[in-house]
Amino acid sequence: MTAEKIEINRANAQHSTGPKTEEGKAKSKLNAQIHGILANVFNGEDEKFIEAAKKKLEENPQAAFKEFLLERIATWYLRLQRARLFEREFLQSKLDPPQWEGNDALDLSFLHKGRLVNKGHTETVSSEALDRLTDTVVRYEITAENRLLKCIQLLKELELL
Repeated sequence: MTAEKIEINRANAQHSTGPKTEEGKAKSKLNAQIHGILANVFNGEDEKFIEAAKKKLEENPQAAFKEFLLERIATWYLRLQRARLFEREFLQSKLDPPQWEGNDALDLSFLHKGRLVNKGHTETVSSEALDRLTDTVVRYEITAENRLLKCIQLLKELELL
């Protein structure tokens, strides 16, 4: 970075000094918060959950860990099923689209005229959005499978299954 560029950056920084009002300061605190999943304490319920989890772990750590892993397995199984459902619905919409009288069955324009001949499967995701979603869904499916199998393997290794 050149000396001139550094000087320009310093001059620009003087113009942006952040929020001045209490309302603005309170709002800017939340700028980086997207969902709160990684917050230390999200609300009072989290504190109750943490205390209950500590108690379970103290009383019977093996049972508490087994419960945790079984919950994770159920969650990843559900997510994997969702990814497969998405894939199945999309393929059905392409293989069996609605057919309209007087229109070519492969015409996917939404300006259908005439009587509905075959309801088929309505497209739930547009072709334009599919390109963006395909890679995401495949990655999601692979991640779900890997995490599901890892949890099952852990249960077996710890002889909890």
